[in-house]
Amino acid sequence: MKQKLLLLLTALLMSAPMWAKVGDEFTRRGVKYEVKTDYPDDLTAWVVGHESWLYGDVEILDNINGYVVTAIGYNAFQDCTDLKSVIIPYGVKEIMPSAFYGCSGLQSVSIPGSVEMIGDYAFSGCTALTSITFPEGVTSIRTAAFYGCTSLVSVTIPSSMKIFQNELFYECNSVKDVYCYAAPDNLTNIAGNLNSFKTDGTTKFHVEASQLEKAKTRFSEYFNVTFVGDLDSPVLTDSEPYTRTVEKTVSMATYKKTIATEQVGKHQAWLLPFDYEVKAADLAKFSFYKINMIANSPSPDTETSEDAWVFLTKMEAGDKLKANMPYVYKPLAAVTDYQFITTNTPMKAPESSELAKTETMTHVYSFFATYLPTSPRSGFDFYYVNDEGSVSYGEDGDGVTVSPYRWIVRQTSKTGGSTAYAREMHFVDGEGEVTGIDAPLNDNGEMINDSWYTIDGKKLNGEPTKKGVYIVNGKKVVK
Repeated sequence: MKQKLLLLLTALLMSAPMWAKVGDEFTRRGVKYEVKTDYPDDLTAWVVGHESWLYGDVEILDNINGYVVTAIGYNAFQDCTDLKSVIIPYGVKEIMPSAFYGCSGLQSVSIPGSVEMIGDYAFSGCTALTSITFPEGVTSIRTAAFYGCTSLVSVTIPSSMKIFQNELFYECNSVKDVYCYAAPDNLTNIAGNLNSFKTDGTTKFHVEASQLEKAKTRFSEYFNVTFVGDLDSPVLTDSEPYTRTVEKTVSMATYKKTIATEQVGKHQAWLLPFDYEVKAADLAKFSFYKINMIANSPSPDTETSEDAWVFLTKMEAGDKLKANMPYVYKPLAAVTDYQFITTNTPMKAPESSELAKTETMTHVYSFFATYLPTSPRSGFDFYYVNDEGSVSYGEDGDGVTVSPYRWIVRQTSKTGGSTAYAREMHFVDGEGEVTGIDAPLNDNGEMINDSWYTIDGKKLNGEPTKKGVYIVNGKKVVK
């Protein structure tokens, strides 16, 4: 009985607020919170500062010791240059002036729909920030909130937005796409804001098709952009990054791909922001593959090596390419603006975290998307698919840039310590002569291994009895 009472008391103490007075501070995971109201029916706190060592990815608490977090306070993270990403919880209503001022390493921020106001200079000087989505509910963003965010390429404006304060996007001259869900007639104080976007007129202003003419009439006087009504029917190409930051179901999505003659027959990485069902007509121009596994050797009969082999499974008509997932294709013919079209489909936001992974006995291989052009940087080296259709290693300073709509893969050692990087990785797709599955040779140079393999490189126990396509002695065999 005493034990039950003790457990009950412990549970009550854990769930009850830690009573404190206004001005008291709590620190959790490097973030400082301060009590702002302490009435029993109104217990609130703000984020007011951070420890000097704070770095990397930060998730702000929605509740600290029973006090609901309702605001990011003045200068709370100012000049926290090692901050890389921030998740702001639902319940926060205000991001105060200069809250993230000068956070030059901040690459992404998640703003919840509860936020109603973003203060003056709140994100000014966040030079690594690439995209921003204002959630539904935000009506006003204060002066110079994103002043000097020089890497910003995508901005999403919600339907609730009404007021742009002065110099909101001043010196944000890298913006390529503005996705505007607000009715043009409802937006005020545009002059002096969006005109800071790319000065060569290549910024695209995306609106609903029904609002296109109004947008041209309303905004053309103030800033130099290309107007496109493609929120309902976007068209994507290899040369234009995809920067939409919220998921939206569209009536039609089109992807155009051009393949030069020298690319034919070479494996390439690919991913899409929408689901796509492979058509029979597509298979006349391309072979598509799922990534099955990565191995330390080309076959179970050979010892592990410094190279690695990527085994692929061929896809058929009717199979579906899933949005934001890594695939491999091999062009069978040169094409110009070949179209992959799907209807009534959700357009996914680009994914920056791990998409998928596969592993060998010694390493884990994690796949990441490249919706923006991507280059290796310090602490984030990777493998990429090169022009020859194999996988090469890229590191900071080697001049590699991976194009949009592809994937890169990072390798992590399971044994700890420094990672032993593979010298090269090879695709094995099971079509034609399969040099990826190796075997010993006799004195005449002939293979003496009569093991049978599936089309994706799995060794079988003896000769198969089922009909199908198999590999034996490095050759494709149909039973």
